[in-house]
Amino acid sequence: MDLQLKGRGALVLGATSGLGRAVAEGLAAEGARTAFTGRRGEVAREAASRYPGAIGLELDVADPESVRRGIAEVADKFGAIDILVLNSGGPPPGTAAELTPGEMETSLNTLLLAQIGLVSQVLPAMRRRKWGRIVSIGSSGVEAPIAGLARSNAARAALAGLH
Repeated sequence: MDLQLKGRGALVLGATSGLGRAVAEGLAAEGARTAFTGRRGEVAREAASRYPGAIGLELDVADPESVRRGIAEVADKFGAIDILVLNSGGPPPGTAAELTPGEMETSLNTLLLAQIGLVSQVLPAMRRRKWGRIVSIGSSGVEAPIAGLARSNAARAALAGLH
């Protein structure tokens, strides 16, 4: 299948395992210049090494400086970020009754606010170029809350509500 992504620059969050890695591999296989990112930089670099034009970067969405550096490096190497894939592992399990405001704040920072920050940094250039794609990988907890995952359910539903 040709998705016409050859030469497009893609930044995939959480691309060291799971759905993020599968998406990054799929984009790279389609010819997109793909940045595999994650907190485990060595794993990201190893995964990217299998695809021509791909790079692996250590990037922690909870650290604004890490995000800024990552975006700058990807834009520098690829010329542009045409595709942004928002993806993140979930916070620790727990029920709403066990949840503290501080724990919810941490989850919202990682699963919502950091991702909004990424979008705000790449969207203006996409608009100027009149081409771009932002994909958010969520959870079925957005449609029907998953028992014991109160933090994830709430934060992911908030991100989905922005679309």
